[in-house]
Amino acid sequence: MSGNITNKSGFYRYQIGVFAVTLALLTFSLSPLSRSKVHAAQKNNSVENKITVSPVIYELEADPGSLKTFYVNIENANSYNLEVNISFAGLDYETFVKENRLELDEDSKLGSWLSAERDSFILKKNESRSLKINLQIPSDADLGGEYPAVIYSFKSKEVKKNLSIVGRSTTFIYLNVPQIKGESVIYELDLVLFDVLDKVVFSPKADFKVNVVNNGNSFAKPRGKIYIFDSKGKNLSNTLTINDNYSTLIPGKSIDEQLRWDRGGGFKLIPDFGKYKAEVVVFADPDQSRWVSSEVTFYVIPIWHLAALLVILAAVSFVFVLIRKKRL
Repeated sequence: MSGNITNKSGFYRYQIGVFAVTLALLTFSLSPLSRSKVHAAQKNNSVENKITVSPVIYELEADPGSLKTFYVNIENANSYNLEVNISFAGLDYETFVKENRLELDEDSKLGSWLSAERDSFILKKNESRSLKINLQIPSDADLGGEYPAVIYSFKSKEVKKNLSIVGRSTTFIYLNVPQIKGESVIYELDLVLFDVLDKVVFSPKADFKVNVVNNGNSFAKPRGKIYIFDSKGKNLSNTLTINDNYSTLIPGKSIDEQLRWDRGGGFKLIPDFGKYKAEVVVFADPDQSRWVSSEVTFYVIPIWHLAALLVILAAVSFVFVLIRKKRL
């Protein structure tokens, strides 16, 4: 199958994307709070914090000069009040590309695109609040993806333990400016790798590795299939899905998956065997007008199945010979 994107053999060393951002949100903190934990000011003391901020990632499309509004929910399930301060920043794209490290640039112009209905407030214990966020896209915004962020800074005084509790959490905004003066956003993928782990398998099962990079200028949700054809060219029904959870990729980020195909169907008197073909097709855009594709071959040689048949055949032949000797 052919498309209007060419497979490439190069591999991108640095990766950017939603999965990396989400994983980073769980493992790093801008100040100590990104993992729903706050750390005490006193050395060797800490208290578990119960703060939930959602969404962690907000995706939208908007034209230059437009105003978009969305809401975030902040929940304080602790037994103490929290002072909440709101600030804005942008993803430090260059640092992430060069060092594969997530950082926010609080001096970024993207921060000026955002505003909140309140810059600070007290969130009482066991209270949940919805906060209105405005995103004003300037008329001279660039085509493609931009990544501003909302930062929530928390502070409290735990009187019983005499601990100063501070921390931060973040909502990342994935903004796509789809069109400017007739020029549209570019959806482009690079199929870096598609291969089968074992070229010869002893049963109709195979493991495949797929690596697809977003080479466009905005985030995308690529999705695809791996189709399996048997030795007679029949398209088998149990296909594999790539990016089954619809992960969002920003430019430079890749999907790196290992998928197992198993024809199943139980024992067969005449086993599957011969040369099989696997074909992958991954679509870059929602309209499925741009895609990448490739194919690999592998061989199914059911040695153990054949061995079992030979044993059965030998046993039947032996019994037949015994019966014949008795008759003689």
